[in-house]
Amino acid sequence: MQNAHDLDALRRHLGADRIVLWGTSYGSTLALAALKEIEDSIAKVVLSSVEGLNQAIKLPARTDECFDRLQDAINSQPEAKAVYPDIKGLMRRVHAKLAVIDQFMEGRPAAASRDQGVGLKRRSKYFPHRMSNPAWLVR
Repeated sequence: MQNAHDLDALRRHLGADRIVLWGTSYGSTLALAALKEIEDSIAKVVLSSVEGLNQAIKLPARTDECFDRLQDAINSQPEAKAVYPDIKGLMRRVHAKLAVIDQFMEGRPAAASRDQGVGLKRRSKYFPHRMSNPAWLVR
């Protein structure tokens, strides 16, 4: 709820009578909190990919619980279990590869194998020759 009050403080600082909020995912949680706390300061709200006030994953421990539930659901389907035997490990590998891309794009040396994205030629800032098919991230 503090973030909602921060939005109101920003509104006052900018001298605006009311604000328009556009919330996606966590932003929808913030917008809903703002509606609850500072309703008179809000002119309009646009929400997408809505998370309720008690649905947002806020702590790493809760994230692990969500991945555990996802893995349980995957494990209940033999075909899916064969493809995704370790969803947490998959997510760690994807994050590691994205970190390497971030380092590479910033021109910093990256301590990783070619399989993690090192050695890519810089055709553009966003590597369209690889990102058009991001399946390489999950291998």
